[in-house]
Amino acid sequence: MSGWGLKRVLMTLGAAALVLPASARAADTVVLRGSIDAARDRVDMTGASVSVNGVPAVLAPDGQYVIQLPVSEYYQLTIQGPGLFTVVQTFGGQELRDADCGCLKVPVIDPVARRNGRVELFFGGDTMAGRRYLDPGKGKRGLVTRAAIDRDLDALFRPMQPYFVPSDLASVNLETVLADEHPGASPNKLIVFYSPTALAGALKRAGIDYVTLGNNHTYDYLDKGLDLTEGALNAAEVAHSGSGDTIDAAKAAARIDMGSNKLSLLGFVGWAGYFKPNLVAGPDKGGAMHGSDANIAAAVDGEADEGRAPIMQLHTGTEYADEPTEFGVKRMRLAVEEGAAMVASHHPHVTQGLEVYRGKLIAYSMGNFMFDQNFIETMTSFTLKVWMENNKVIRAEVIPIQILDYRPVPAVGSMREALLRRIFALSARRDTFFRMSGGHAVVRF
Repeated sequence: MSGWGLKRVLMTLGAAALVLPASARAADTVVLRGSIDAARDRVDMTGASVSVNGVPAVLAPDGQYVIQLPVSEYYQLTIQGPGLFTVVQTFGGQELRDADCGCLKVPVIDPVARRNGRVELFFGGDTMAGRRYLDPGKGKRGLVTRAAIDRDLDALFRPMQPYFVPSDLASVNLETVLADEHPGASPNKLIVFYSPTALAGALKRAGIDYVTLGNNHTYDYLDKGLDLTEGALNAAEVAHSGSGDTIDAAKAAARIDMGSNKLSLLGFVGWAGYFKPNLVAGPDKGGAMHGSDANIAAAVDGEADEGRAPIMQLHTGTEYADEPTEFGVKRMRLAVEEGAAMVASHHPHVTQGLEVYRGKLIAYSMGNFMFDQNFIETMTSFTLKVWMENNKVIRAEVIPIQILDYRPVPAVGSMREALLRRIFALSARRDTFFRMSGGHAVVRF
Protein backbone atom coordinates (compact mmCIF):
# COMPACT_ATOMS: atom_id res chain seq x y z
CA MET A 1 0.00 0.00 0.00
CA SER A 2 3.03 2.25 -0.40
CA GLY A 3 3.20 2.85 3.34
CA TRP A 4 -0.45 3.73 3.81
CA GLY A 5 -2.12 1.66 6.54
CA LEU A 6 -5.50 0.38 5.34
CA LYS A 7 -7.42 1.30 8.47
CA ARG A 8 -5.93 4.80 8.55
CA VAL A 9 -6.65 5.32 4.84
CA LEU A 10 -10.24 4.20 5.16
CA MET A 11 -10.94 6.22 8.29
CA THR A 12 -9.04 9.52 8.12
CA LEU A 13 -9.37 12.80 6.28
CA GLY A 14 -7.78 16.21 6.49
CA ALA A 15 -9.73 18.75 8.54
CA ALA A 16 -12.53 20.38 6.56
CA ALA A 17 -13.19 24.08 6.93
CA LEU A 18 -16.77 24.15 5.73
CA VAL A 19 -19.32 24.71 8.51
CA LEU A 20 -23.07 24.23 8.28
CA PRO A 21 -25.29 26.73 10.06
CA ALA A 22 -26.65 25.57 13.44
CA SER A 23 -30.18 26.01 12.13
CA ALA A 24 -29.58 23.16 9.64
CA ARG A 25 -28.82 20.60 12.34
CA ALA A 26 -31.30 18.11 13.72
CA ALA A 27 -31.15 15.09 16.02
CA ASP A 28 -32.08 12.65 13.24
CA THR A 29 -29.49 13.99 10.80
CA VAL A 30 -25.75 13.72 10.55
CA VAL A 31 -22.97 15.89 9.11
CA LEU A 32 -20.81 14.23 6.46
CA ARG A 33 -17.56 15.78 5.31
CA GLY A 34 -15.03 14.89 2.67
CA SER A 35 -12.44 16.18 0.25
CA ILE A 36 -11.67 15.77 -3.45
CA ASP A 37 -8.06 15.76 -4.61
CA ALA A 38 -8.38 17.35 -8.04
CA ALA A 39 -4.67 18.16 -8.32
CA ARG A 40 -3.40 14.59 -8.73
CA ASP A 41 -4.90 14.20 -12.21
CA ARG A 42 -5.35 17.94 -12.91
CA VAL A 43 -9.13 17.62 -12.88
CA ASP A 44 -11.14 20.64 -13.97
CA MET A 45 -13.79 20.91 -11.24
CA THR A 46 -15.78 23.61 -13.06
CA GLY A 47 -19.44 22.64 -12.85
CA ALA A 48 -18.71 19.63 -10.62
CA SER A 49 -21.16 18.53 -7.95
CA VAL A 50 -21.24 16.15 -5.00
CA SER A 51 -24.30 14.37 -3.68
CA VAL A 52 -24.84 11.73 -1.01
CA ASN A 53 -27.90 9.48 -1.19
CA GLY A 54 -29.23 11.95 -3.75
CA VAL A 55 -28.88 14.98 -1.48
CA PRO A 56 -26.62 17.77 -2.87
CA ALA A 57 -23.58 18.74 -0.80
CA VAL A 58 -21.93 22.14 -0.46
CA LEU A 59 -18.72 21.95 -2.52
CA ALA A 60 -15.96 24.51 -1.89
CA PRO A 61 -13.42 25.61 -4.53
CA ASP A 62 -10.65 23.71 -2.70
CA GLY A 63 -12.54 20.41 -3.13
CA GLN A 64 -13.87 20.12 0.40
CA TYR A 65 -17.55 19.32 0.78
CA VAL A 66 -20.04 19.08 3.60
CA ILE A 67 -23.62 17.93 3.81
CA GLN A 68 -26.32 17.55 6.43
CA LEU A 69 -28.50 14.56 5.66
CA PRO A 70 -30.73 11.99 7.35
CA VAL A 71 -29.02 9.24 9.31
CA SER A 72 -28.77 6.10 7.18
CA GLU A 73 -27.13 2.69 7.34
CA TYR A 74 -25.38 3.34 4.01
CA TYR A 75 -24.16 6.46 2.22
CA GLN A 76 -23.63 6.45 -1.55
CA LEU A 77 -21.55 9.35 -2.76
CA THR A 78 -21.62 10.60 -6.35
CA ILE A 79 -19.16 13.10 -7.80
CA GLN A 80 -19.86 14.25 -11.34
CA GLY A 81 -19.12 17.07 -13.71
CA PRO A 82 -18.04 17.82 -17.28
CA GLY A 83 -14.33 17.64 -16.39
CA LEU A 84 -14.23 14.23 -14.72
CA PHE A 85 -15.42 10.66 -15.01
CA THR A 86 -18.32 10.07 -12.64
CA VAL A 87 -17.29 8.74 -9.23
CA VAL A 88 -19.59 6.49 -7.23
CA GLN A 89 -18.57 5.08 -3.84
CA THR A 90 -20.62 3.54 -1.04
CA PHE A 91 -19.84 3.47 2.68
CA GLY A 92 -21.43 2.09 5.81
CA GLY A 93 -22.23 4.67 8.45
CA GLN A 94 -20.12 3.02 11.14
CA GLU A 95 -16.92 2.99 9.10
CA LEU A 96 -17.11 6.78 8.57
CA ARG A 97 -17.74 7.86 12.15
CA ASP A 98 -15.11 10.23 13.54
CA ALA A 99 -15.17 10.93 17.27
CA ASP A 100 -13.07 14.08 16.98
CA CYS A 101 -15.60 15.97 14.88
CA GLY A 102 -18.73 14.04 15.86
CA CYS A 103 -19.45 13.64 12.15
CA LEU A 104 -18.90 11.24 9.28
CA LYS A 105 -15.64 11.61 7.34
CA VAL A 106 -15.15 10.23 3.85
CA PRO A 107 -11.53 9.44 2.92
CA VAL A 108 -9.99 11.65 0.23
CA ILE A 109 -11.07 10.73 -3.30
CA ASP A 110 -9.08 11.58 -6.42
CA PRO A 111 -11.16 11.43 -9.61
CA VAL A 112 -9.99 10.86 -13.17
CA ALA A 113 -9.94 13.84 -15.51
CA ARG A 114 -12.10 13.52 -18.59
CA ARG A 115 -9.95 14.32 -21.62
CA ASN A 116 -9.95 13.61 -25.33
CA GLY A 117 -8.64 10.11 -25.94
CA ARG A 118 -9.69 8.73 -22.54
CA VAL A 119 -12.36 6.10 -21.93
CA GLU A 120 -13.59 4.20 -18.87
CA LEU A 121 -14.09 0.43 -18.92
CA PHE A 122 -15.81 -1.78 -16.33
CA PHE A 123 -15.14 -5.50 -15.81
CA GLY A 124 -17.10 -7.97 -13.69
CA GLY A 125 -16.46 -11.67 -13.10
CA ASP A 126 -18.51 -14.85 -13.42
CA THR A 127 -22.18 -14.23 -14.15
CA MET A 128 -25.29 -16.40 -14.50
CA ALA A 129 -28.95 -16.36 -13.37
CA GLY A 130 -30.21 -19.93 -13.56
CA ARG A 131 -30.21 -22.89 -11.22
CA ARG A 132 -30.90 -21.57 -7.65
CA TYR A 133 -32.18 -18.22 -8.91
CA LEU A 134 -35.21 -20.02 -10.33
CA ASP A 135 -35.27 -23.10 -8.11
CA PRO A 136 -33.75 -22.23 -4.71
CA GLY A 137 -34.90 -25.39 -2.96
CA LYS A 138 -37.60 -26.28 -0.48
CA GLY A 139 -38.71 -23.48 1.78
CA LYS A 140 -36.58 -20.81 0.07
CA ARG A 141 -37.74 -17.85 -1.98
CA GLY A 142 -36.60 -17.69 -5.58
CA LEU A 143 -35.01 -14.47 -6.79
CA VAL A 144 -36.32 -14.93 -10.33
CA THR A 145 -39.85 -15.95 -11.25
CA ARG A 146 -41.11 -16.80 -14.70
CA ALA A 147 -44.16 -14.59 -14.23
CA ALA A 148 -42.09 -11.44 -13.64
CA ILE A 149 -38.81 -12.45 -15.15
CA ASP A 150 -37.72 -9.10 -16.59
CA ARG A 151 -38.49 -7.25 -13.36
CA ASP A 152 -36.72 -9.85 -11.24
CA LEU A 153 -33.63 -10.00 -13.45
CA ASP A 154 -33.38 -6.21 -13.55
CA ALA A 155 -33.43 -6.15 -9.74
CA LEU A 156 -30.35 -8.38 -9.57
CA PHE A 157 -28.23 -5.76 -11.36
CA ARG A 158 -29.69 -2.66 -9.73
CA PRO A 159 -27.34 -2.27 -6.71
CA MET A 160 -24.25 -2.11 -8.95
CA GLN A 161 -25.71 -0.17 -11.86
CA PRO A 162 -24.57 3.25 -10.59
CA TYR A 163 -21.00 1.98 -10.88
CA PHE A 164 -21.04 0.76 -14.47
CA VAL A 165 -23.80 2.71 -16.24
CA PRO A 166 -21.53 5.80 -16.60
CA SER A 167 -18.70 3.68 -18.10
CA ASP A 168 -18.01 3.78 -21.83
CA LEU A 169 -18.01 -0.02 -21.93
CA ALA A 170 -19.10 -2.57 -19.31
CA SER A 171 -18.29 -6.27 -19.48
CA VAL A 172 -18.89 -9.52 -17.56
CA ASN A 173 -18.06 -13.18 -18.08
CA LEU A 174 -21.33 -14.84 -19.07
CA GLU A 175 -20.78 -18.32 -17.68
CA THR A 176 -24.00 -20.00 -18.72
CA VAL A 177 -26.00 -21.21 -21.68
CA LEU A 178 -29.10 -19.11 -22.35
CA ALA A 179 -32.24 -21.18 -22.94
CA ASP A 180 -35.88 -21.10 -21.81
CA GLU A 181 -36.23 -24.85 -21.45
CA HIS A 182 -33.82 -27.74 -21.05
CA PRO A 183 -31.63 -27.53 -24.17
CA GLY A 184 -31.18 -31.30 -24.51
CA ALA A 185 -27.98 -33.30 -24.78
CA SER A 186 -24.83 -32.25 -22.92
CA PRO A 187 -21.26 -33.54 -22.68
CA ASN A 188 -20.33 -35.99 -19.95
CA LYS A 189 -19.67 -33.21 -17.43
CA LEU A 190 -20.33 -33.16 -13.70
CA ILE A 191 -21.96 -29.70 -13.68
CA VAL A 192 -24.00 -28.11 -16.46
CA PHE A 193 -26.59 -25.36 -16.22
CA TYR A 194 -28.53 -22.78 -18.18
CA SER A 195 -30.17 -19.42 -17.51
CA PRO A 196 -33.27 -17.90 -19.16
CA THR A 197 -32.78 -16.13 -22.48
CA ALA A 198 -34.31 -13.05 -20.84
CA LEU A 199 -30.96 -12.59 -19.12
CA ALA A 200 -29.59 -11.22 -22.41
CA GLY A 201 -32.12 -8.40 -22.40
CA ALA A 202 -31.51 -7.74 -18.71
CA LEU A 203 -27.78 -7.40 -19.39
CA LYS A 204 -28.51 -4.84 -22.08
CA ARG A 205 -31.00 -2.90 -19.96
CA ALA A 206 -28.60 -2.88 -17.03
CA GLY A 207 -25.86 -1.33 -19.17
CA ILE A 208 -23.64 -4.33 -19.94
CA ASP A 209 -22.27 -3.86 -23.45
CA TYR A 210 -20.13 -6.97 -23.94
CA VAL A 211 -19.77 -10.49 -22.53
CA THR A 212 -17.02 -13.02 -22.97
CA LEU A 213 -18.14 -16.57 -23.76
CA GLY A 214 -14.66 -18.06 -23.53
CA ASN A 215 -15.43 -20.29 -20.55
CA ASN A 216 -16.16 -23.89 -19.55
CA HIS A 217 -19.97 -23.57 -19.48
CA THR A 218 -20.55 -21.98 -22.90
CA TYR A 219 -20.74 -25.45 -24.49
CA ASP A 220 -22.71 -27.19 -21.72
CA TYR A 221 -25.46 -28.09 -24.18
CA LEU A 222 -23.38 -28.51 -27.30
CA ASP A 223 -24.13 -26.66 -30.52
CA LYS A 224 -27.82 -26.20 -29.73
CA GLY A 225 -27.06 -24.43 -26.46
CA LEU A 226 -24.38 -22.31 -28.08
CA ASP A 227 -26.72 -21.27 -30.90
CA LEU A 228 -29.44 -20.33 -28.40
CA THR A 229 -26.98 -18.30 -26.33
CA GLU A 230 -25.47 -16.38 -29.22
CA GLY A 231 -28.91 -15.85 -30.74
CA ALA A 232 -30.27 -14.32 -27.52
CA LEU A 233 -27.25 -12.03 -27.16
CA ASN A 234 -27.47 -10.94 -30.79
CA ALA A 235 -31.19 -10.19 -30.43
CA ALA A 236 -30.45 -8.07 -27.35
CA GLU A 237 -27.53 -6.36 -29.13
CA VAL A 238 -24.98 -7.44 -26.54
CA ALA A 239 -21.55 -7.86 -28.11
CA HIS A 240 -19.67 -11.09 -27.41
CA SER A 241 -16.60 -13.09 -28.36
CA GLY A 242 -14.75 -16.20 -27.27
CA SER A 243 -17.09 -18.79 -28.81
CA GLY A 244 -18.41 -19.85 -32.18
CA ASP A 245 -19.76 -22.70 -34.26
CA THR A 246 -16.23 -23.25 -35.63
CA ILE A 247 -12.76 -22.28 -34.50
CA ASP A 248 -12.63 -19.53 -37.11
CA ALA A 249 -15.74 -17.93 -35.60
CA ALA A 250 -14.57 -18.47 -32.01
CA LYS A 251 -11.21 -16.77 -32.47
CA ALA A 252 -12.67 -13.52 -33.82
CA ALA A 253 -12.36 -10.48 -31.56
CA ALA A 254 -15.26 -8.20 -30.77
CA ARG A 255 -13.97 -4.93 -32.16
CA ILE A 256 -15.29 -1.79 -30.49
CA ASP A 257 -13.91 1.61 -31.40
CA MET A 258 -14.19 4.59 -29.05
CA GLY A 259 -12.38 7.53 -30.55
CA SER A 260 -8.64 6.90 -30.52
CA ASN A 261 -9.12 3.71 -28.51
CA LYS A 262 -9.51 0.75 -30.87
CA LEU A 263 -10.47 -2.14 -28.60
CA SER A 264 -10.28 -5.79 -29.61
CA LEU A 265 -12.02 -7.90 -26.97
CA LEU A 266 -10.84 -11.51 -26.89
CA GLY A 267 -12.16 -14.42 -24.81
CA PHE A 268 -10.43 -17.75 -24.12
CA VAL A 269 -10.89 -20.81 -21.92
CA GLY A 270 -7.72 -22.36 -20.52
CA TRP A 271 -8.38 -26.04 -21.22
CA ALA A 272 -10.21 -28.27 -23.69
CA GLY A 273 -11.56 -30.97 -21.35
CA TYR A 274 -11.10 -34.72 -21.56
CA PHE A 275 -14.73 -35.57 -22.25
CA LYS A 276 -16.11 -35.94 -25.78
CA PRO A 277 -17.12 -33.73 -27.40
CA ASN A 278 -14.84 -31.37 -25.52
CA LEU A 279 -15.66 -27.76 -24.71
CA VAL A 280 -13.54 -25.94 -27.30
CA ALA A 281 -14.30 -25.01 -30.88
CA GLY A 282 -12.72 -26.96 -33.69
CA PRO A 283 -12.68 -26.93 -37.51
CA ASP A 284 -16.12 -28.54 -37.69
CA LYS A 285 -17.58 -28.13 -34.19
CA GLY A 286 -18.61 -25.30 -31.93
CA GLY A 287 -17.40 -24.32 -28.50
CA ALA A 288 -15.29 -21.82 -26.62
CA MET A 289 -11.98 -20.56 -27.94
CA HIS A 290 -9.09 -22.61 -26.55
CA GLY A 291 -6.51 -20.43 -24.79
CA SER A 292 -3.41 -22.33 -25.87
CA ASP A 293 -0.09 -20.51 -26.17
CA ALA A 294 -0.34 -20.58 -29.96
CA ASN A 295 -3.94 -19.35 -30.09
CA ILE A 296 -3.33 -16.53 -27.62
CA ALA A 297 -0.15 -15.39 -29.35
CA ALA A 298 -1.74 -15.43 -32.80
CA ALA A 299 -4.91 -13.58 -31.77
CA VAL A 300 -3.24 -10.90 -29.67
CA ASP A 301 -0.39 -10.31 -32.06
CA GLY A 302 -2.77 -10.13 -35.01
CA GLU A 303 -4.92 -7.44 -33.39
CA ALA A 304 -1.91 -5.47 -32.13
CA ASP A 305 -0.35 -5.52 -35.61
CA GLU A 306 -3.43 -3.69 -36.90
CA GLY A 307 -2.91 -0.88 -34.41
CA ARG A 308 -5.59 -2.07 -32.02
CA ALA A 309 -5.62 -2.57 -28.24
CA PRO A 310 -6.20 -6.28 -27.50
CA ILE A 311 -7.99 -6.89 -24.18
CA MET A 312 -7.88 -10.54 -23.26
CA GLN A 313 -10.12 -12.35 -20.81
CA LEU A 314 -8.88 -15.83 -19.92
CA HIS A 315 -11.04 -18.32 -18.03
CA THR A 316 -8.56 -20.49 -16.19
CA GLY A 317 -7.11 -21.54 -12.86
CA THR A 318 -8.00 -23.74 -9.90
CA GLU A 319 -11.33 -23.17 -8.22
CA TYR A 320 -11.18 -21.54 -4.76
CA ALA A 321 -7.39 -21.19 -4.88
CA ASP A 322 -5.50 -18.13 -3.62
CA GLU A 323 -3.00 -18.15 -6.46
CA PRO A 324 -3.20 -18.56 -10.24
CA THR A 325 -1.68 -21.67 -11.76
CA GLU A 326 1.77 -21.52 -13.30
CA PHE A 327 0.47 -22.08 -16.81
CA GLY A 328 -2.23 -19.45 -16.24
CA VAL A 329 0.39 -16.88 -15.27
CA LYS A 330 2.49 -17.90 -18.24
CA ARG A 331 -0.36 -17.45 -20.71
CA MET A 332 -1.51 -14.13 -19.33
CA ARG A 333 2.01 -12.77 -19.38
CA LEU A 334 2.38 -14.13 -22.91
CA ALA A 335 -0.61 -12.04 -23.96
CA VAL A 336 1.10 -8.93 -22.58
CA GLU A 337 4.34 -9.83 -24.33
CA GLU A 338 2.43 -10.14 -27.62
CA GLY A 339 0.86 -6.71 -27.21
CA ALA A 340 -2.26 -7.01 -25.03
CA ALA A 341 -3.25 -3.74 -23.37
CA MET A 342 -4.51 -5.68 -20.34
CA VAL A 343 -5.68 -9.11 -19.21
CA ALA A 344 -8.57 -10.01 -16.90
CA SER A 345 -9.15 -13.54 -15.65
CA HIS A 346 -11.89 -15.58 -13.96
CA HIS A 347 -12.97 -19.14 -13.11
CA PRO A 348 -11.65 -19.70 -9.54
CA HIS A 349 -14.83 -18.04 -8.13
CA VAL A 350 -12.62 -16.31 -5.57
CA THR A 351 -10.39 -13.29 -5.92
CA GLN A 352 -6.69 -13.41 -6.65
CA GLY A 353 -4.08 -10.67 -6.91
CA LEU A 354 -3.26 -8.12 -9.58
CA GLU A 355 0.08 -7.65 -11.29
CA VAL A 356 1.68 -4.84 -13.21
CA TYR A 357 3.73 -6.80 -15.75
CA ARG A 358 5.89 -4.92 -18.22
CA GLY A 359 3.81 -1.86 -17.45
CA LYS A 360 0.51 -3.61 -18.28
CA LEU A 361 -2.33 -4.78 -16.05
CA ILE A 362 -3.10 -8.41 -15.26
CA ALA A 363 -6.05 -9.17 -12.96
CA TYR A 364 -5.66 -12.85 -12.10
CA SER A 365 -9.19 -13.54 -10.86
CA MET A 366 -12.02 -11.11 -10.23
CA GLY A 367 -14.15 -13.78 -8.55
CA ASN A 368 -17.91 -13.88 -8.99
CA PHE A 369 -20.10 -11.02 -10.15
CA MET A 370 -23.54 -12.65 -10.09
CA PHE A 371 -23.47 -16.33 -9.24
CA ASP A 372 -25.53 -18.71 -7.08
CA GLN A 373 -22.73 -20.15 -4.95
CA ASN A 374 -23.10 -20.09 -1.18
CA PHE A 375 -19.53 -20.86 -0.11
CA ILE A 376 -18.30 -18.18 2.28
CA GLU A 377 -15.08 -17.68 0.33
CA THR A 378 -17.03 -16.68 -2.79
CA MET A 379 -19.03 -13.92 -1.08
CA THR A 380 -16.43 -11.15 -1.30
CA SER A 381 -15.24 -10.17 -4.73
CA PHE A 382 -14.34 -7.15 -6.81
CA THR A 383 -15.12 -5.42 -10.04
CA LEU A 384 -12.56 -3.45 -11.95
CA LYS A 385 -12.64 -0.02 -13.53
CA VAL A 386 -9.94 0.70 -16.06
CA TRP A 387 -9.17 3.97 -17.81
CA MET A 388 -7.47 3.91 -21.19
CA GLU A 389 -5.91 6.69 -23.19
CA ASN A 390 -4.92 6.17 -26.81
CA ASN A 391 -4.99 2.36 -26.52
CA LYS A 392 -3.05 2.24 -23.22
CA VAL A 393 -4.23 1.59 -19.66
CA ILE A 394 -3.44 4.59 -17.43
CA ARG A 395 -5.27 3.63 -14.22
CA ALA A 396 -7.11 0.67 -12.68
CA GLU A 397 -9.44 0.78 -9.68
CA VAL A 398 -10.53 -2.18 -7.56
CA ILE A 399 -14.17 -1.84 -6.43
CA PRO A 400 -14.92 -4.27 -3.57
CA ILE A 401 -18.27 -6.03 -3.82
CA GLN A 402 -20.23 -8.52 -1.76
CA ILE A 403 -22.34 -11.30 -3.25
CA LEU A 404 -25.48 -11.00 -1.11
CA ASP A 405 -28.38 -13.37 -1.86
CA TYR A 406 -26.55 -14.13 -5.11
CA ARG A 407 -26.66 -10.42 -6.08
CA PRO A 408 -23.64 -8.11 -6.37
CA VAL A 409 -23.77 -5.17 -3.96
CA PRO A 410 -21.07 -2.67 -2.93
CA ALA A 411 -18.96 -4.06 -0.08
CA VAL A 412 -18.68 -1.77 2.95
CA GLY A 413 -17.09 -1.91 6.40
CA SER A 414 -15.47 -5.20 7.37
CA MET A 415 -16.43 -6.86 4.06
CA ARG A 416 -14.58 -4.18 2.10
CA GLU A 417 -11.61 -4.32 4.45
CA ALA A 418 -11.36 -8.12 4.22
CA LEU A 419 -11.38 -8.00 0.41
CA LEU A 420 -8.79 -5.23 0.23
CA ARG A 421 -6.45 -6.90 2.70
CA ARG A 422 -6.58 -10.06 0.60
CA ILE A 423 -5.94 -8.23 -2.67
CA PHE A 424 -3.10 -6.15 -1.19
CA ALA A 425 -1.37 -9.24 0.19
CA LEU A 426 -1.75 -11.36 -2.96
CA SER A 427 -0.69 -8.52 -5.26
CA ALA A 428 2.33 -7.64 -3.13
CA ARG A 429 3.71 -11.11 -3.91
CA ARG A 430 4.09 -9.81 -7.46
CA ASP A 431 5.47 -6.41 -6.45
CA THR A 432 2.19 -4.66 -7.21
CA PHE A 433 0.98 -2.07 -4.71
CA PHE A 434 -1.99 0.25 -4.34
CA ARG A 435 -3.01 3.56 -2.93
CA MET A 436 -6.51 4.41 -1.80
CA SER A 437 -9.05 6.72 -3.39
CA GLY A 438 -11.92 6.79 -0.91
CA GLY A 439 -12.84 3.16 -0.35
CA HIS A 440 -11.34 1.87 -3.62
CA ALA A 441 -7.80 0.67 -4.34
CA VAL A 442 -5.97 2.27 -7.27
CA VAL A 443 -3.01 1.36 -9.47
CA ARG A 444 -1.58 4.01 -11.81
CA PHE A 445 0.54 3.32 -14.88
